[in-house]
Amino acid sequence: MGYENSVQAATKLEEAAKQLVTLTGALQGLYFAVLVVGDLQRRLGQSPLLLFVLLPIALWLAGMACATMVFVPRVRMEADLDDRRERAWMDMRESYRVTVARKRCWLHWTHGLLVVSFIAVLTLLTLLMVQAAPPATTEPLRVVLITPTP
Repeated sequence: MGYENSVQAATKLEEAAKQLVTLTGALQGLYFAVLVVGDLQRRLGQSPLLLFVLLPIALWLAGMACATMVFVPRVRMEADLDDRRERAWMDMRESYRVTVARKRCWLHWTHGLLVVSFIAVLTLLTLLMVQAAPPATTEPLRVVLITPTP
């Protein structure tokens, strides 16, 4: 019973990690579409544009790396199904407990990075909304000088 619960817990964590990888990939695609359609390069200079583009993407890539660590298979020597020792099942149960704890830790990091990326995107978009819009055209302003004649 305890062995089955440990295996099911690991499987559930792996499914959650796969869903987070899918969500993060979809967010990246949506973010790139917003960047292209929003024409941020015209509205911002080069340095803020790098911040807009790189910060959320770096957070999402780090989150994907953490989520990937959840479902990467690892060989556990103490989880040998052919072991006939008396304490073999206890060692195997402990191995699964440690594995689930590590996977849960990686999944917490993934959630944290995703939340921080949401905060970063919302902050950056708020700053963009507060910023004054640039002039619609880039033509020079035509000035007509009138000089009085005597």
